[in-house]
Amino acid sequence: MPMRDTVSWNTMVSGVLRNGEFGKGFEYFKQMRESGFCWFDQATLTTILSACDRVEFCPVVKMMHGLVFLSGFEKGISVGNSMITSYFKCGCARSGRRVFDEMFERNVITWTAMISGLVQNELYEESLELFNQMRSGSVCPNSLTYLS
Repeated sequence: MPMRDTVSWNTMVSGVLRNGEFGKGFEYFKQMRESGFCWFDQATLTTILSACDRVEFCPVVKMMHGLVFLSGFEKGISVGNSMITSYFKCGCARSGRRVFDEMFERNVITWTAMISGLVQNELYEESLELFNQMRSGSVCPNSLTYLS
């Protein structure tokens, strides 16, 4: 393509990551950042974070977390939700909890990601406490929350 924008870069990054080509996906992300013609967005960050679902990706999640703050996306709910999910999938429960605690706004997806992550990391009591806290607040659980 002679002209590449954020959408075309995101499409390439997402496609290769979905095919399990992590090195290539991160290389495209690096090229995107270095191109100077476009800048990554929340979709880029959530795409990369969603691919970081194994213990060996914990350092990548931490780097992306730093990039989230450097780029000013720390207030985005979708980015926060992706960071929570990625941290828990990598086995970094404390970091996932810290992201949750520091979020400016939370929705049902945020709460469900936390509860599910706690359960996946065998932190059952903490997940039940958080579920009770959710029910006593302004966000109502949905069917996925109950499944978690």
